[in-house]
Amino acid sequence: MLTIVANHYVRDLAASRFPRLAALDVGHFEQQLDRIAAGYSVVGLDDVMVCLNGGPPLPEQACLLTFDDGYRDHVDVVLPALVRRGWRGAFFPSADAVAHRALLEVNAIQFVIAANDDRA
Repeated sequence: MLTIVANHYVRDLAASRFPRLAALDVGHFEQQLDRIAAGYSVVGLDDVMVCLNGGPPLPEQACLLTFDDGYRDHVDVVLPALVRRGWRGAFFPSADAVAHRALLEVNAIQFVIAANDDRA
């Protein structure tokens, strides 16, 4: 069985300009990785593709880690954490944001909400 864990923002929320952003705090991310290490074998996207195309099966309790939208957090926080563990992840930057060097509308909305959210 393959479990896919998808993440977006992963950052130190206490040090962030947007501490109320709906993001995974670095400490919680490390805990997530510890839980994954305890029960899963992390595989890369290439392993999944080879398996789907008739290659060797994935290990039992395989886990693919994915990171969407191409945030700076992925370079500063996620990649070093994965490298320390000898793991790989699948990163999916937004082509539109890269091509137009612009903030995605959904991200703009998230930042506006985080900047004005007084629920805390």
